[in-house]
Amino acid sequence: MSGLISNPPYNMKWKPYEDKRFIPESAPKSNANYAFIQTALAEIDHQAVFLLPMGVLSSSNKKEKEIRKWLLKEGYIQCVIALPDKMFESTAIPVCLLLIRKNRETKDVMMVDARTLGNEEVRYQKGQFGGSAHTNREYIKKVTVLFDERIEQLVDDVVHYKDEQGISCRVTLDQIQEQDWVLTPSRYMETEEKLSHRRDYREIVTDINKDNAQRAVDDFGAEFVEPDDIFSVDADIFAPCALGGVLNDDTIPQLKVKAVCGSANNQLKDEDKHSKMLEDKGILYAPDYIVNSGGVINTADELNGYNEERAKESIESIDQILKHIFDISDEHNETPLEASQHLSLIHI
Repeated sequence: MSGLISNPPYNMKWKPYEDKRFIPESAPKSNANYAFIQTALAEIDHQAVFLLPMGVLSSSNKKEKEIRKWLLKEGYIQCVIALPDKMFESTAIPVCLLLIRKNRETKDVMMVDARTLGNEEVRYQKGQFGGSAHTNREYIKKVTVLFDERIEQLVDDVVHYKDEQGISCRVTLDQIQEQDWVLTPSRYMETEEKLSHRRDYREIVTDINKDNAQRAVDDFGAEFVEPDDIFSVDADIFAPCALGGVLNDDTIPQLKVKAVCGSANNQLKDEDKHSKMLEDKGILYAPDYIVNSGGVINTADELNGYNEERAKESIESIDQILKHIFDISDEHNETPLEASQHLSLIHI
């Protein structure tokens, strides 16, 4: 086989076994990403291209790190391309392209950071589940694409090992070893230093346990208010992080914020009624079960044999999921809670 293009199942659990393909060792049972790469390497005569989750570039798993190191020392990895977010309609997991090539004259690797080079494209899709209320509904999805002209430029950069500030650069094996064999392209880019500007902010906290609240005052310089007064504070974000049912008929009219985003469960005493009350007041509500889903995601990963990098990738996609929910909410003139429920039906 001369070449191969592959988009294998991501982070799949498997049962390792002895085989000549698996050099220097088998991929961990919790994740078959590198097993796909090793299999391709054993079959091809020339080159292969993989579309994989970004975690393969920086995994600290001992087995995966040893395989990655071996691939680099043998000169098989020609290029790594970090792709823009939201290139898939069904997942926000960050992805990359890994170019494998045999019989190279150098062990240098071309690093490309294309995360900022995409353009947004709007696509339309009919609902597929949940009855006529959903199957007759047209959903608007926003994805990121790379235009042909940009792809051609990146190909030219890779083929001719061209440096483009902040976008592409050629790195040596010694440089990669200095980075502990991590292949994330942004680690190797020289970028213009830019000042980060933000306005000053302050934290206002409350807790029925005043000792806890005092620690926030002492450690972070927060301002304390009594529990009954927290709802009427003039602020940007209200973050319920403890009790449920705190957003109700009595408290919502008091709010003077632009958004509600917190980690407590069941923040809305009545989901339908109080999500609409927030909408009517012009307050953006981030559904609590999305905001606080990191713990569930991390625990659920144990079902496939826990993999820290895989769990981290999924958790880091929460912000993109929220953005997607807000887009659906705007497009269909519905609350973010309703949008999140409709999005869930699409993926079930």
